[in-house]
Amino acid sequence: GMVVRIIGVDTQEAARPAAEAAFQKEISNLEGQHAVDFSKPVEKATVPQRVKDALFVGMRPILVEKMAELGLPDAEKVYNVRIILQGNYVKDVDGRKVVEKVKHDVPVTLSEVRALIANALTEPDPQVYHADVIGAYLKATLKGRPVYARVPSSVWRHLPRHLRRQYEQMKEPYVRVERAM
Repeated sequence: GMVVRIIGVDTQEAARPAAEAAFQKEISNLEGQHAVDFSKPVEKATVPQRVKDALFVGMRPILVEKMAELGLPDAEKVYNVRIILQGNYVKDVDGRKVVEKVKHDVPVTLSEVRALIANALTEPDPQVYHADVIGAYLKATLKGRPVYARVPSSVWRHLPRHLRRQYEQMKEPYVRVERAM
């Protein structure tokens, strides 16, 4: 399927079990790739005391229905979530907008993917039906100044209950980000 339909994260459809499973998969992927650790939120106000050169960015989830062109019944709909950083609006510890780009390693390139497929095709009787680089967008380690992302309730409400309680008590919960998202 080529067509996705964007779904509001505060809609009834976003509360469906399949949509929640997509949120859980994305959170697990982000943590598994060491992009972010949601178990270590900090109040934004405390960051400048410890990290003088920190950068602050926003975070937001994007929920989509995959294969929307098929018009699948609700019970068969397939969802995907990406939690992204809003790197187009970065601020420093003094609240000033930062115009320099956040530095990071190069993510997985198309050349690297092609090389992998070419290597697979050297095997006797090769069969490549589909290829996907899991978390390809998470392969780039951030460099330079430490980056902290604001975790909105549209993300933290999908965390385990003990963490949700922690986030609920915070005024401005932020987490350190280690990889491009």
